[in-house]
Amino acid sequence: MLLFSQRNLINYENFQNIIFKRKILVLEKVNNDHLFVLHRSPHPVEFSSMWDEGIVGKKNSSDLYGKGLYTVYSNVHDKNIYGDYILRGSVKINNYAILEKDVYDQVSKHYDGSKTFKEHLIKLGVNLREYSMEQNQEGFSSKNALKNWKKIQKMGYDGIILHGRKDGYVCVIWEQGKDTFTPHSFIHKADKLGVGKMKFKTGDEEKKLYNTILNSNQIEGTLNLKGTQIKNLGEKLHTINGDLELYQSPIESLGNLKVINGNIIIRDCENLKSLGRVEKSLGIFAQNSSISDIGNITNLEQSCNLENSNIINIDNLKSVGGYLKLKGTQIQSLKSIGRVGGFLDIRETPNLKYLGNPPNVSGKILYDVGSNTEKLLKYRGWLG
Repeated sequence: MLLFSQRNLINYENFQNIIFKRKILVLEKVNNDHLFVLHRSPHPVEFSSMWDEGIVGKKNSSDLYGKGLYTVYSNVHDKNIYGDYILRGSVKINNYAILEKDVYDQVSKHYDGSKTFKEHLIKLGVNLREYSMEQNQEGFSSKNALKNWKKIQKMGYDGIILHGRKDGYVCVIWEQGKDTFTPHSFIHKADKLGVGKMKFKTGDEEKKLYNTILNSNQIEGTLNLKGTQIKNLGEKLHTINGDLELYQSPIESLGNLKVINGNIIIRDCENLKSLGRVEKSLGIFAQNSSISDIGNITNLEQSCNLENSNIINIDNLKSVGGYLKLKGTQIQSLKSIGRVGGFLDIRETPNLKYLGNPPNVSGKILYDVGSNTEKLLKYRGWLG
């Protein structure tokens, strides 16, 4: 079984064994000045956008060593601190501030002109008295990264590589754009280990799941309906304390479901036209889906990706914590949206006719140049 991307795929079994059967990975090697790294998340929000857009906006809320995408290249904690989705990709590190000698020595050419690790440290403003080539203590690089990252960032470096006390070998990617990070594949821990997901197929197991849904007010953990024939969640279930995952599901109605303390993830569900009575979810990922409205949801803490869906109306939605992607949809109105924490993508939206007051958009507004959408954006003052 192969992973998500068609680019540089690795064998699923090997990847699973490396990440989940060992607490410490064999260090990822530098290949042609590219370092292979891993990024962990509670949901595939960033993953879906990175294939198309690269690193857009300051996605990571942490700023311990500066805003950016935080990755590791050796240690992946088995604790559910950052989530069960793990993305593997690569980043070119010629222009990185590297505080680990073993990584520095694998790079063929450093853009700052340094020829040795010590020379590189001097350029970064590191006090060599604090550094012992023999001991190479764990606290050295994290301490100097904390003290100097702002100054280093102003020098024009694209990111920083260090050994953190908590997360092990860390690579922070500061530079944004499509060419700064190349995603290769991702995996959900529970796909192999059966943790955090409810997996049912047919027969007695499906009947047991359906009875649980019909007779429960809430479900703990993720509800995954892939491979079932369940078409309605009934009138009793109102809360899911995890993700709602609908892959190739014939479901037609979410019944009385109102609260999803996770993400709504919809793929290849032709019969679900609406999110119905749902009032709360962390994020929505329903690309290429048939839904035309997102129910009563007003605020999303994370992102919303409705690319190439049949969505027409999101007029209840006021705030999105991450990006909002409406590319290729039938959206007609954006009257209520007041805040988008990432980029706003409204390319290929010929039916968009109504805009409200200009929202606070942290990232870029992506639109088709010369289109009616651009004229509407300018007329309503969305483009400044």
